[in-house]
Amino acid sequence: MATITGLAGADRLRGTPGDDRVLGDPAGTLPGDPAGRLPEGGNLILALGGDDIVFAGYGRDTVQGGAGDDTISGAGFFPGPGQGGAFLARDDGADRLLGGDGADAIQGAGGDDTLDGGAGHDLLLGEWGADRLAGGDGDDVLVGGLGADRLEGGAGHDAFVFGFTAAPGAFGLDAGLGAARDTVLDFAQGQDRLRFEGIAPEAVSWDIRAGGVLVRITGFDGSQGEIWLRGVAGLGEADVFYA
Repeated sequence: MATITGLAGADRLRGTPGDDRVLGDPAGTLPGDPAGRLPEGGNLILALGGDDIVFAGYGRDTVQGGAGDDTISGAGFFPGPGQGGAFLARDDGADRLLGGDGADAIQGAGGDDTLDGGAGHDLLLGEWGADRLAGGDGDDVLVGGLGADRLEGGAGHDAFVFGFTAAPGAFGLDAGLGAARDTVLDFAQGQDRLRFEGIAPEAVSWDIRAGGVLVRITGFDGSQGEIWLRGVAGLGEADVFYA
């Protein structure tokens, strides 16, 4: 396994086609890219092929995984405060993306990914695959995407977003039926919210059942999906938002 370590300042680190261990430096200042896609400050790390382990450092880093089952941590190998960053999976591997402190934007891809925002106000995007999203502390936004996802907001006022997701060769509701449904593990009524995008209010209904609430949604194309709110005793209109 190759070990690649950044120096002081803002680095651009590129892994090898094999299994790498990439250590971002403590911090730096990276001018924003001309297209405005990368967070300003910190490192840019491209993992490439292999099953890689990436510690981003504690600047505002941008990390993109490649092929393989990658583990990407924004908490850093070096001690220091987190400033948030962007962590992206870009293949069909079962990736593990860990945000650490700070306001992070974490995006999975194909494969059954695990996304953990850690502390801070985070945005988690599962995309497609049966993903596990955990917001951690802070007011987080969790979007499971396609597949039977398990969502856990953690402490704070969290938003669980459902709508339509486009994936390679697929387009449909974020939630499926039966075993393919999404599950929200810790919805707190009066604190967290369900947010439906591109779905009309009349297309959403719910039933209170033993052990939770089953939410049913119907897409504009007639497709149907379900969301299981585990351990919830009820649900009101104030808990639901439409966009």
